[in-house]
Amino acid sequence: MPPPPIHDELQPIDYFYCIFGKQSTTLLTNQSNLYSVQKNPNKPVRISETEMEYFIGILLMTGIYSFPKQRYFWSSDTRFESISSVMSRDRFLEIKKYLHVTDNSVQSNRTDINFDRANKVRPLLNIVKENFRKISKEEK
Repeated sequence: MPPPPIHDELQPIDYFYCIFGKQSTTLLTNQSNLYSVQKNPNKPVRISETEMEYFIGILLMTGIYSFPKQRYFWSSDTRFESISSVMSRDRFLEIKKYLHVTDNSVQSNRTDINFDRANKVRPLLNIVKENFRKISKEEK
């Protein structure tokens, strides 16, 4: 099977969205905001979709450029400008703390006969699966 065609005009984020779709950012933003309300109703964290996009980008970059600890990307001695200029370390850690894909209040019980072992990430998996189907159809 030949590799997919390379489009010079596409940016890395475009390839990310080919797989995860923009709806993944919306899902993560909505569920993370909901979880923050459930955990701290008096002072919930408000995450925008743009912040979630930045957060995902930072996660990807921290996976490529490795430091022993994530905080080193923001440290004055080892500062990684393309990460630290986008989001503060505290905000990154706050979003990471509340990152969620599903609503915990509607999770099925492990003893349920229809229990889905991937239930915590199922909505994201469904988005990826559907986007792979679309890519497959476009390539034919």
